[in-house]
Amino acid sequence: IRDSEIQMQISDYTKEISTAQEKYETFGHIDFPFSTEVQGERNTTVAVYDNNSKKYGKLVMTGAIDNKKNEFIFHTNGRKIALKQSLFDNFEKVYFLNEDAIDGQYWKREFQNSKSTRIPIFYTQNRQNEITHIGLTQIFKVAYTHTLFDAIKQSVDETRLDLAETIFGTVRGKNLLKGRVQFSHIKSTHVTYEREKSEILGSPQATYYPNYIRQTNANAETINKYITLMDNSVEIAGYKRYPLHKNTKRSFIPKEEKTDIQTKFKPLSKGSEFQGKLRFHNLKKAEIGALLSALTFHGNDACLHNIGMAKSLGFGKIKIDVTLNALQHTQESYLEAFEKEMSIFQEGWIESPQLVELFAMSSNNIISDQSLEYQKLENPKLRGKEKNDFTLAKKSKKYLNNYSKIGNVEQLVIKSFINAEELEQEKEQRRKEKERLVELEKEKKAKELLESQQKEQQLKKQAEELSKWEKIHHPSVSKYLKEALTKFIEDYPASEKLEKAKEELKALSDTSKAYTQVQNLDFSSATDIKSLERAMKPINQPSDDDKAMLIEAIKTIYPSLNTKKQGQFKRSKLIPKWLGKDWVETLS
Repeated sequence: IRDSEIQMQISDYTKEISTAQEKYETFGHIDFPFSTEVQGERNTTVAVYDNNSKKYGKLVMTGAIDNKKNEFIFHTNGRKIALKQSLFDNFEKVYFLNEDAIDGQYWKREFQNSKSTRIPIFYTQNRQNEITHIGLTQIFKVAYTHTLFDAIKQSVDETRLDLAETIFGTVRGKNLLKGRVQFSHIKSTHVTYEREKSEILGSPQATYYPNYIRQTNANAETINKYITLMDNSVEIAGYKRYPLHKNTKRSFIPKEEKTDIQTKFKPLSKGSEFQGKLRFHNLKKAEIGALLSALTFHGNDACLHNIGMAKSLGFGKIKIDVTLNALQHTQESYLEAFEKEMSIFQEGWIESPQLVELFAMSSNNIISDQSLEYQKLENPKLRGKEKNDFTLAKKSKKYLNNYSKIGNVEQLVIKSFINAEELEQEKEQRRKEKERLVELEKEKKAKELLESQQKEQQLKKQAEELSKWEKIHHPSVSKYLKEALTKFIEDYPASEKLEKAKEELKALSDTSKAYTQVQNLDFSSATDIKSLERAMKPINQPSDDDKAMLIEAIKTIYPSLNTKKQGQFKRSKLIPKWLGKDWVETLS
């Protein structure tokens, strides 16, 4: 709907208000009476104010952009379209979680205040008429498939500490490691200031992928197709760093630019000096070498550090001189130990792309600052309608190449402190040591396995012994206890219960003898089958002497009994157990 039509309903409506939030806060949420008509060469259907129409829609207002002439009418038709959860997640990421999204934050607050709030959205569809994206404006931002964290993530073993963490300490959840290095305050010994400066200091924007994202399939200074955060192969171009400048410069400040975005600072004069101490405890030789390498660019005097504010304008170059105090070796010896360790860890470390770029950007052998002109949102030197350097670079498919390839510094050879032959010998020695440790680990595991198996067998044997011990003491086995104890002693000579088994067996033997002695007395006083059986019952396993004594007792008692009592003798169940089924023959 045209702005002129809106003014017929809202007399003080103006398109000069820059954000949708301000428009809604100024004019409110409007139910707009309208009808439609086709206008223009493109036969565009537009809404017009119609106070007599029964058709009402919601006036949807969006932020101001150049040459914008329209707002929108959303007419409710009752149709509902199901959306995937991923669409909500992406919408939330772009508008609700992004605090810089002014209109998104407005609708977030409205929705939080009342869950019944309806948020007007625009959407796109694919060829299958499926909704692919939603947003708050006709041309809206789309959430990236990947985040910067995805692009930064490296394929490393997160369970292991890196060298910097072991030296300076780290915090990983509940796991803490104290650092072994302490820096004193670096105090000035000679300092002067230049006059105050006022400059616009920008910062890299992660969403500008020609500079921020590593590009492939490159052809000279241009790219065939940009890789963005929408691609699965996305990877950041590297660590952000400002290259050294030959001279300091002024930033570009347009005449109409507001002073509130300018930064004021007083730079230190060239030649200012500071002094401090670095103390450490219990560092290995290679770790001391790592500190020295970081401070001195691996002993390269042509490289300088870059610290502080306005590095993009050439400020902040510093040189660090190191004096060793009470150490056993020279600086070169420590650097050699560190380089050797790194070269074993990563072959060709000294010539790795990361070091090549670091040394190129830190080199003070600068040919010219001409290549260090930063892109401008509005470049007055450009002819033509488009003056935005960032937009022009995108249209031309340009990207930020590696600094070492643009020829801005003299060729720099990184100094190496190690001998190739000695390095190979060290590698071979460590390879053998690693193999030895692997074999020791195998032997250790084999020994642990054998001990585990032996322990398992021992526990099994003990369980078997305990089960056997419990069984032989069950009441049902009491008559065979002597044989069971004898067998237990034979089968388990190392058992903890061996002595107890021997004691019980001895006690049984003593009891058997005692019973025999008692039997002799009972047999002699027996007068019938009942008294005879009473004397027999305590003895479970009669000896040959016991049987002979029984036969003599029967021969003595039987003839003196009447016929009835003699019949009782013959029906005895206990006598056959002692003498066998044919015991009656003994009477003859």
